[in-house]
Amino acid sequence: MKTKRAIFMLSVLAACGLICVAGLGIDRWLAVRQAQMAVAGAAAPRLEPDYAGIVMPPNICPLNFKIAEPGTQFYVVARGTSGEPISVLSGKPAIAFPKSAWRRLLEANPGGSLYFDICARQADKTWRRFASVTNLIARDRVDSHLIYRKIHPLHNTWNEMGIYQRDLTSFKETPILENKLFGKDCCHCHSVWNQDSARFSLDIRSSKYGNSLLMVTNERGVKIGGTVGFTTWHPSGRIMVCSFGQPRLLLCGARSEMREIVDLEDSLGYLPDGGVQVKRVPKVHPEKQLATFPTWSPEGRYLYYCATTNLWKIPGKTRNNNFNEIKFDLMRIPYEVERDQWGEPEPVVCSRDTGKSAVQPRISPDGRWLSFILCDYGCWPVYHAESDLYIVDLRAGRTDGKFTYRRAELNSPECESWHAWSSNSRWMVVKSKRGTPLFGRPYLSHVDEDGHCSKPFVVPQRDPAYYDSCLITYTMPTLACGPVMVDEAQLARAIKTPATRALIMPPRDDAEPSHEGLNPPDAYDEGAGSQQ
Repeated sequence: MKTKRAIFMLSVLAACGLICVAGLGIDRWLAVRQAQMAVAGAAAPRLEPDYAGIVMPPNICPLNFKIAEPGTQFYVVARGTSGEPISVLSGKPAIAFPKSAWRRLLEANPGGSLYFDICARQADKTWRRFASVTNLIARDRVDSHLIYRKIHPLHNTWNEMGIYQRDLTSFKETPILENKLFGKDCCHCHSVWNQDSARFSLDIRSSKYGNSLLMVTNERGVKIGGTVGFTTWHPSGRIMVCSFGQPRLLLCGARSEMREIVDLEDSLGYLPDGGVQVKRVPKVHPEKQLATFPTWSPEGRYLYYCATTNLWKIPGKTRNNNFNEIKFDLMRIPYEVERDQWGEPEPVVCSRDTGKSAVQPRISPDGRWLSFILCDYGCWPVYHAESDLYIVDLRAGRTDGKFTYRRAELNSPECESWHAWSSNSRWMVVKSKRGTPLFGRPYLSHVDEDGHCSKPFVVPQRDPAYYDSCLITYTMPTLACGPVMVDEAQLARAIKTPATRALIMPPRDDAEPSHEGLNPPDAYDEGAGSQQ
């Protein structure tokens, strides 16, 4: 009898809609019902991070966010036109979506919209419903992993830094190499071959173990003694081009950003895979020019780089007084890898036309788009708030013989600098200081078939308030098709082991070849190693 009575009472309650099928208590169920009955207003909610009006990859991890609106309780529904919606009721403004349910919802709506319906309970216990937030789920996937360096944004020194990788399909971040394993020296300028994380290089600056180029292949790191700057692999993997520079840090007290980097010398050289004999890139004259930021076109026919007249070779010009006169042209030079033969350099974007300095070029893997940074002067845009990203349609350039550049839609009033393309040429990651002039964060932007960039969004974190208290700047974000598998301890052992081989530099002024790698000068003194 008691059992029948209990069943009867449960049936009555269910019919009255007083039972929560999702395991909610009565109070929570009533809150959900009240929120659902609230009338939607015209105002959109403020979200932190700003995940409104964006295009997201179909394989991105949950976009957890904070609701920057007053309220004592919050109710959010994430929904598409297909699939099961996700409902979250929270007593705090931080909203976290279950990973599995999020993945299923995105997989059910490729190319469709993702809506956030957001309600906030007010102090008078009424519910305020905001206008729905609309985002787009792209059909184009983003590469699974993002590689970057993290460093404190100091003026002339550093303590802790490291190269890390983040799984963009989850919140998992793992270190590739942290400098605490080798005396807290400098690691930077990582380069990945064709987005293949199984093969990459890393520059090491170490007063104790020597400067070196760390080459990683098949989960093993090999140390080559020498001082290099930026590196880029030929698509065939047969050669690597490196910049060889002498950067110096200037401190300028009469402006809000005190730091400035100048290169006293900068030249380009290349070496075969597995070799140590460096050859000069011909017709890029180190005695007259500064040349840096090399990058290959995806088919390997052209090396793009940035070059300018070396003012320090002109009597009366000094780095303290004339550093703001340095403006780089974006150049390219043809190359035939089978014959190891270089052609004639040609300008792509000239400073006399832009009035600015063109640096940090990158080319989409499909060969269609050339992206680069324009800043007022110099070679280090991370210290320039006016630095913006520009795009050139190389296919149109092949048709009409003109390289027409335009400002990308993803720019902000703050600095945009380091950036990289995804392997499918549909996503770009860019270091941006939007929202803060001190800390660079990695932002993702979708690039459509016409080269237009969607509103960028910061790489999501499990805790949506993570960036509010993060006193770290992210630099050189690079997309890769999979995780770096090399053991961090093995890399540290390679760094600590004396180099058995060193880079052999080409002769200067008809002198004998110099083995600079055996006892290299510290090109990163005066604090320039803290470059960001």
